[in-house]
Amino acid sequence: MHFRARNNVVQVIRTTYDADTKKAKGTIVARLVRAKPEISEAMRQALTAAELAEVQGWLDGQNRLQQLNAEHAAWNLADRLEQAAQWFAEAPDSDATRQLAGQAVQGWQQLRSVLKRRKLAD
Repeated sequence: MHFRARNNVVQVIRTTYDADTKKAKGTIVARLVRAKPEISEAMRQALTAAELAEVQGWLDGQNRLQQLNAEHAAWNLADRLEQAAQWFAEAPDSDATRQLAGQAVQGWQQLRSVLKRRKLAD
């Protein structure tokens, strides 16, 4: 199996040998929505048990990668905030700077809400 990310979709590709051309041939056998990848009933019918296990392994790996990326972001957040504060202190006043500031405030408000809900901050 091969997994190819295309925009909002991940294509699941089965590679078979074509005896006529004596080359490998890739066939898209299923598609996963990138934002929320799940094994559908149609996919279960189109794939063998071994292929399903491979797809599930890929999904598990992607979930683990997302978790690690989120944890990495949390560990680095204090340093990034310090760097951003320094940049904002020195950045020229412009539309781009104001837009970034608005995005930063919105992100901070979301984070603060989660921290308060989890009783991790006042």
